[in-house]
Amino acid sequence: MKFEDIKTPEELLKFLNETIKYGFVFNGKIFAEPISSGDMNFYKLKLGNALINCGYGLCWDVVELERAFFEKAQIEHSSFFIETKAGPTHTFILFKQNNKVKWFEYTWQKYRGIHEEQTEQEALKDICSKHIQFHFGASKKTIEIYKYSKVTRALNATEFLKHCRSGEKITMV
Repeated sequence: MKFEDIKTPEELLKFLNETIKYGFVFNGKIFAEPISSGDMNFYKLKLGNALINCGYGLCWDVVELERAFFEKAQIEHSSFFIETKAGPTHTFILFKQNNKVKWFEYTWQKYRGIHEEQTEQEALKDICSKHIQFHFGASKKTIEIYKYSKVTRALNATEFLKHCRSGEKITMV
């Protein structure tokens, strides 16, 4: 299946499963899990066909490919960036379908799939809880969430973090 032929979020998930592995490539070297903060000095965001052709992406890259699908399919969606002060980050998409909010997750393998919630706030609370459990020692006080806009060029890690943090900060109740 080609990216252009994808019609549903389920088909997108299948496409990603068949096409993208977790990690990134720099000068022919594959950086895969675990990726250290030092490794991120070599990172450059890959967009669209550059990601598909490379075959490796982090959540940061993959969300932009997911966004391209949701835009093309005219499905209402938003991208979110979550981070702990200790360093771990994650990006993901929430979309609306059949009056439900759905979390589209590909790169966080433990939660890979499409998860349904009643509201955006419920989805964000659930994802925060999972993020806290996954990253030992994180607490609600150390987590920040931002709704961020489309990335239009290949940013490095520092530029990407700045882009996300310039988005709308979400307050969890």
